[in-house]
Amino acid sequence: MVHLRGGDKYQTSLGAYRHTSIIGQPWGSSVQAFNKPEGFLNVLKPKSTLITETLARKTQILYAMDNSAIIFKLNLQPGAVVVEAGTGSGSLSCAIA
Repeated sequence: MVHLRGGDKYQTSLGAYRHTSIIGQPWGSSVQAFNKPEGFLNVLKPKSTLITETLARKTQILYAMDNSAIIFKLNLQPGAVVVEAGTGSGSLSCAIA
C-alpha cells in the first residue's frame, strides 16, 4: 500500500506513476505509467486484510487465517455481542465486525 501525496511519484518495474494521476480516481480505474506505454496500475479499494499486512508491527497482528479460526471457535453468529479488549492493530475487531 502506498500513501499518496501530490507531487510525489510511485516507481515500479512496470513504470512510474505521478501521485496526482492516481488521487481522486474511482476504485477499479486503470492509471497509465508516464514513462512506459505498456505500464499501468489499477486503483483498488483497501481491505482490512491489506491494511493489516502493511502495518509495521507484524509480530502483534492476527492475520485473516487466525481471525477465521477465532471466529469459528467462538461460534460467532450475526447479531452476537462481542467484547474484544486490546490495543493492537484492530485486525481482529475488523474481522469480527
